[in-house]
Amino acid sequence: MEQHNYRYEHSHYDNSLPVYLWELSSQQCENLIYYNLHRELEFIQVIKGELCLYIDEKQIHLAEGEIGIINTGRMHHGYAANDAVCEVRVYIFDVLQLISQNLLSNGRLLTALTQEELWLPSQVTTETAIYSQLTKLLEQMAVYWHTSPAAYELKLKSLLFDLLFLFLGHESLLTREREWGTTKSREKREKLLTLVDFLETHCQEELSLPLMADVLCMGKDSFYKFMISMTGAAPMTFLRQFRLEKSARLLASTNLSVTEVCFQTGFSNVSYFIKCFRERYGCTPRQYR
Repeated sequence: MEQHNYRYEHSHYDNSLPVYLWELSSQQCENLIYYNLHRELEFIQVIKGELCLYIDEKQIHLAEGEIGIINTGRMHHGYAANDAVCEVRVYIFDVLQLISQNLLSNGRLLTALTQEELWLPSQVTTETAIYSQLTKLLEQMAVYWHTSPAAYELKLKSLLFDLLFLFLGHESLLTREREWGTTKSREKREKLLTLVDFLETHCQEELSLPLMADVLCMGKDSFYKFMISMTGAAPMTFLRQFRLEKSARLLASTNLSVTEVCFQTGFSNVSYFIKCFRERYGCTPRQYR
């Protein structure tokens, strides 16, 4: 993942804490979870409804109460099943922040987890041995995240250690095999990352489906099908979402005006930009900032 350090969905995650939490609803998002990848662990807990989650090209169906787990560097996206309302909690865990300079204190399994030698299971159901304990830990995290009492940062870190201990204490739940280990899936992943890198540099320009297809040396029809299968979104929808995510990063990290952010991310009309931003984030760019 050193070559691609891109977080498509989690641009507002600022690395200040080892735990980050937010809640998403299909009533607010066109796609509940847009395509993204990052080095942090991600837990997606279904609070209401059902979620179709794609990890690389593997589809997982999560019922209410179940938990999907995204291991480091894994492409993923998801949407509400059966066109019904779905609400999820998304937990981001930066395990690297727990690593000590004292190698002995890190433990063999924790080190393997951060070095992509060990993977957590992709799905935790009500039948999984640790389900009850895991849901209690996640609920505690949510409470401390929302209430932010004194020294809550220490408590979140403590709970994350407890969560990892829960998994690492049940080695039968762990795997040392990459789920995206086929040559074909790796090639598709690299193609998509090539497009992401291109958009990061050129999204302020006028882009079209044929132009993006050319970047990957694909025909228009093949490119369209590729994007649907890999990201769950049509190419131009994906591009609009990419621009919105980049605009959110700029609003959070720079002093650029809303108009400047609009044009720097490829929107040609400020009113349209604000409309799209409100639909995605539930507020105007100025309110988001």
